[in-house]
Amino acid sequence: MYSSRTTSLYIQRQRGAAMMIMLVIMIIGVITFLVGALSNSTLKSARDQQAADVLVQARDALIGRAVSDASHPGSLPCPDSHPPGNPPGSPAAALEGTSDPMSGNDCPNYLGRLPWKTLGLPDLRDGNGERLWYALSRTLRDSISAQPINSDTQGWLSLTGTITLNNVAAIVFAPGAALCGQSRTTSATANQYLETVSTISATAPTAITVRAASNDCSNQPYNDNLLAITTDQIFQPVEMRIAREVKVCLDEYAAAPVLTNGNLPSLKYPWAATVNPLSYAGNYGTLFGRIPYLQPDTSTSPPSAPATSLSAALNALQTSLNNFVANGNATNQTALINAGNYVTSLQNSIPSISSTIYTAGDWGQEFANGQHTQSGVQTKITSAITALAPYLPASSDPTMPPGWTASCISLFSSQYWPDWQEMVFYQVADGYRPNGSLSCITPSNNCLSIIGPASNAAGSGSYRAVVIVARKNISAISRTPPTNVAAYLDQNSVQNNLLPQGSSINVPPYNTFRPIDPSFQTVNDLVQCLDGNVNCK
Repeated sequence: MYSSRTTSLYIQRQRGAAMMIMLVIMIIGVITFLVGALSNSTLKSARDQQAADVLVQARDALIGRAVSDASHPGSLPCPDSHPPGNPPGSPAAALEGTSDPMSGNDCPNYLGRLPWKTLGLPDLRDGNGERLWYALSRTLRDSISAQPINSDTQGWLSLTGTITLNNVAAIVFAPGAALCGQSRTTSATANQYLETVSTISATAPTAITVRAASNDCSNQPYNDNLLAITTDQIFQPVEMRIAREVKVCLDEYAAAPVLTNGNLPSLKYPWAATVNPLSYAGNYGTLFGRIPYLQPDTSTSPPSAPATSLSAALNALQTSLNNFVANGNATNQTALINAGNYVTSLQNSIPSISSTIYTAGDWGQEFANGQHTQSGVQTKITSAITALAPYLPASSDPTMPPGWTASCISLFSSQYWPDWQEMVFYQVADGYRPNGSLSCITPSNNCLSIIGPASNAAGSGSYRAVVIVARKNISAISRTPPTNVAAYLDQNSVQNNLLPQGSSINVPPYNTFRPIDPSFQTVNDLVQCLDGNVNCK
């Protein structure tokens, strides 16, 4: 028979064992909970990282597409609104991932799925397996009706709420998992995927509200991830492209062999076009101005004013004719009519050749409206140019090409050059102008220099010319009309890009900064050097 003491010890041991078992169960439960929570957290982090990765990939592709676009640099494709979920291999399936074609002057929708095929991307999906969505500012659509598309183009999208951002060109969305009754069938209805926005206006700016993530169906649920693209992110590299293309044009011109120079290059650059009065034809004695895309002027003495005007008008008519023949769209048709009308308005400038001048302008207008042949109009323009020749200066620099070279013609006849012709300026050093000495004379240096972190080429002070791209307007001066240089080139209390223009000796330097530099906020001009590719590559 057990004693009471023995019984008590037995009971205590039983209780201890039970407590140990309960403790083990509790520990296992806690571990299970922690492991589950950790797994969910890890899964969420992985999904968030997947969304972030594909958003960056999409953003970079859109910026690359905008910068490299052949017709409208800075423009972006329409969103994709083609219904998804089509049988593989079907015609409808082939359209998935392609941008919508323009409908008149507009995209059919400014909110839709990302056109990944159009952008040359794989079928990007977020961490929940959903395709990306894409919103586009109407001002950046890929259409001639959107022109001008340049540094001053405003983005019509903006972000408010937990993120504030203005001047947004486009936004890419990762929609995440379906929330609170969203039905994601084969439709492409935005509000079944996005909580941020359901439509983008084609007539006015659209503000998009960003909120904190929430699964509360009774209080604005939200799980969109997004990445915005500003106009600065697009146009800063586009500006570099434009500066590079103008540099290539001018360097090619200076390096072109000239028959009257023993088939050697002149190494010289033509006169600039005047800013005020507004002109795009070269003007004798003009070291600083806009690009003289209508015709390079290599004169070594000044022509009469009427002859100058007529020459510029006929050159503009010739350029308009070339553009219309290459692409007979409405814009080029109007330009040809206007150019012809301007020539006829100048018919009495030199009375002895008025009939020849009038006929050239009149035939240009009539050809734009379906009359005559190209060769017939060309004959009339050539006759007018020949008749005008005796009234122009007989002395042009014989070592320089009389016309633009191939890359210049390609640039100046492009659809996008009219967007940039007011934004690009040019200065030629006195030593490398028509009839220049081909040298930088010291101590009164007559070559050009550039300073600032954005200029990394050696040889500052020996540059033969510079190209300046005026970025977006950060001054208080209107750019309408485009005849005030101070509305384009910048200055502050230390740096001043208005000082060098037109100086022939001891020319002050141009200043150029990177977007990360503090001075960029007050002086944002992009300045590119030219020196025959010695240092300015």
